[in-house]
Amino acid sequence: MTNQRISTLLAYLGLLPFFLGALMDYVGSSLPGLPSFIVFATYSAIILSFLGGALWGQVLPQAEHRVALLIVSNVVALLSWAGLLLIFLLGKVALVLLLLGYLLVVLFEVIHKETLSGVIEWKYLTLRSRVTAIVVALHAIVLLNQH
Repeated sequence: MTNQRISTLLAYLGLLPFFLGALMDYVGSSLPGLPSFIVFATYSAIILSFLGGALWGQVLPQAEHRVALLIVSNVVALLSWAGLLLIFLLGKVALVLLLLGYLLVVLFEVIHKETLSGVIEWKYLTLRSRVTAIVVALHAIVLLNQH
C-alpha cells in the first residue's frame, strides 16, 4: 500500500472519533465519568495539535522564507492548548477556538500550497479540505447542541 493510500485511509479513519463524540453528544450519551462533549473536544485538540506539528514539519526545511507558516503552526498548537484549558470553564468558547484552528490550518495550506513539500501531486489539499469540512461541520453540530 502506498503512503498516499495509507494517509488517505488514516485521515478518514481519524474522523471516526469525531463522529462518535458528536453522536454521543447529540443523543446525550457519555462514557463513565466523561461527558461526551469532553470526549469530542479533547480528541479535537489532540488532532489539531497534530496538524500544527505536521505543518511545522512540512515547512521547517524551508523555514527561512516561510516564517508565517511556522508562526501559524505554533498558533494552532496554542489554540489547541487553550481549547483544552477552556473545555471545563467555557465549553462553547473552547469549541469555537478548536474550529477556528482547523480553518486556519487548511486556509494556510491552500494559500501556501507551493510550500508544502511534494504533497500536492497526490491531491493532498483535496483530502485535507474534505476532512476539514467534515470536522468543522461536526464541531458546529456539537456547538449547537450545547445549552
